Amino acid sequence: MSQDFQIDLQSLRFVLAVAECQSYTRAAHKLGVTQPAVSKRINALEQRLRTKLFRRDGQFFFPTDACHALSERAEQIFSLVEQLTESTLHFSEMPTGTVAIGVPQSTGERLLPRLIPRFRERYPGIFVRVEHGYVADLFEQLMAKRIDIAILFGHFSSPNVELIPVAEHTLGILYPAAWRRRSPLGYPIPKKISLAEVALLPMLAPSIGQSLRQLIERTFHAMKLRPNIALEVNSLALQLSLVEAGVGYIFMTERAKVGAHGAEAISFSSLADARMTWPMSLALRRHGQTTLATKFMTAMIQECLA
Repeated sequence: MSQDFQIDLQSLRFVLAVAECQSYTRAAHKLGVTQPAVSKRINALEQRLRTKLFRRDGQFFFPTDACHALSERAEQIFSLVEQLTESTLHFSEMPTGTVAIGVPQSTGERLLPRLIPRFRERYPGIFVRVEHGYVADLFEQLMAKRIDIAILFGHFSSPNVELIPVAEHTLGILYPAAWRRRSPLGYPIPKKISLAEVALLPMLAPSIGQSLRQLIERTFHAMKLRPNIALEVNSLALQLSLVEAGVGYIFMTERAKVGAHGAEAISFSSLADARMTWPMSLALRRHGQTTLATKFMTAMIQECLA
């Protein structure tokens, strides 16, 4: 191979896109180019490197070992290029860049009206993109580098993620206010309720893949009890509406009912013989250079949540 052989950054971008999408068509869509342009670029690079970068299997293109090695170095190169840009921002009166944050919907409704105006006033040159979804989805988006910061609830343990603790909530039950007079137990719900009593009540539970559901299952299992799950609902807003309508109860903080339209129709009781803690954290990827925009946003989120 010629000693003056060079690989341009655009070719590396094409390789990374195909490796991520496992498809020339989807990679082309992501890059904003045509599929033939991607195919031509990859074929030319393979010829110059004298090795195959992708192995075709049906409609999918899987990276070879050579591609994995090239991709790892390419990510390091783009990280260094990003650092070159970011390092100059320390000397700028108006930092620029882009930051993408992921928030659970209920948290976003409370946080973003305070966060975004304050952030835009302080850093008008930084473009902000917001994604909202369930915690598991936000974690996946963070790992896929589609967002830079995720606000996560629950207990996570991953060597690829740095967690910055923000708060730890103690959960109780939110239930229909009518149960204060007469509940499915046959008597009014007490201010402090045992988990055995809770197990007899109809629960509106998140789906089994959600971290809150896993916490609920562990808590009941530790007491040798099983929850009475009447309905699986992943939307907190919908859960609150169903609680207001008298369908069942949910595990949540007392503060959550503040955002409900019919808060007067919802009551809260703490657990008498069990403790359910629900941490909230800011999550960032451990590997790669953290941009200044991400650092500024992380600090601002902590400031607002404080």
